[in-house]
Amino acid sequence: MQQQQVDDVLLREEQAEENLIIKNQFQNNLNNYLNHITNYNHLINDRSKIIFTVNGRNYWLSQAICYHRAPDFKIHFSIHHSDLEKAFHILGKLFFEMKCQFGMKAVMIDKETECNNVDELFKLNKAIDNNYVKSFTISWPESMKGREITIYLYQYYNLNEHLIIREYLGNGKFKNHNINDKNSKFYKNNLLEFTMSTHPFLDFNLTINLEENTKLYKNFIKKAEYLLELNNIKSNGCADGDISLGGKYASFRNETFIPFDTINRIDQNNKVKVDINDLFIYPPNDAGWNASGMERANEIYQELRIDTEKPFFNSILFTSSLLFILFLGNKL
Repeated sequence: MQQQQVDDVLLREEQAEENLIIKNQFQNNLNNYLNHITNYNHLINDRSKIIFTVNGRNYWLSQAICYHRAPDFKIHFSIHHSDLEKAFHILGKLFFEMKCQFGMKAVMIDKETECNNVDELFKLNKAIDNNYVKSFTISWPESMKGREITIYLYQYYNLNEHLIIREYLGNGKFKNHNINDKNSKFYKNNLLEFTMSTHPFLDFNLTINLEENTKLYKNFIKKAEYLLELNNIKSNGCADGDISLGGKYASFRNETFIPFDTINRIDQNNKVKVDINDLFIYPPNDAGWNASGMERANEIYQELRIDTEKPFFNSILFTSSLLFILFLGNKL
């Protein structure tokens, strides 16, 4: 049964996989290659919205096997939809030029195939002729505004460190559960990744050594903020549920799944009516930017912030100005 669950997850991921965008014919011309793979309209026509490496693909698969309980740290860039094509091209080229090792993605905006709700989506997709190459997509919800472009920050999933499941109760309230507590509904033997014979990350050759230095991404953010501003890209404002990194466009969020609204799915004897793994969902915005409460997320946020340099710079500027004024005073 355990292996079947893993196979089901892999199958769902493979069915959702878009065409790879790395094309051999561009390998002799780097500039044309970058222009091709960062062309937003090209990706829309291919029903894709992702630039990824082999490691990036493996990371998403391993996260899915863990029902997204693994660390899921993301840098979001807030881009007004009218500027999305231009911004994606700018950040996509920067992603490759700085040799980022995992992945980035953008919201898929295609007015031709957008619908307003899931019911309409299913109805339209069911009616599509088999020869029609496009499928219909849900329009970008207001709750996701400010997360138009995403950069993935890989973090190894150390099963020996993540011992607390943080259940969201709503209204900003949480309840902690220790996975070593046999009386807890979130006892580790109920969680797929703790019952597998091998580590789900190691199965994909994802080790702790693949974690990239946050200095790389801090520099990425600074360059991105400069380039987006230089090209007059409009921001959509910081996403609800994210925390700003100190600039106009970039924010940070730990999107590790958390259990929520479990009361209707657990009986009076604390027995789960559904698979315990299905109780975990994408964290609601009002659960905050670090809903699962991972300490490493707090550390990375501090390491990525670009506003922390401003006080130091301002103090130097103030001191220099004061010395200059004193110098002029002595001259006068």
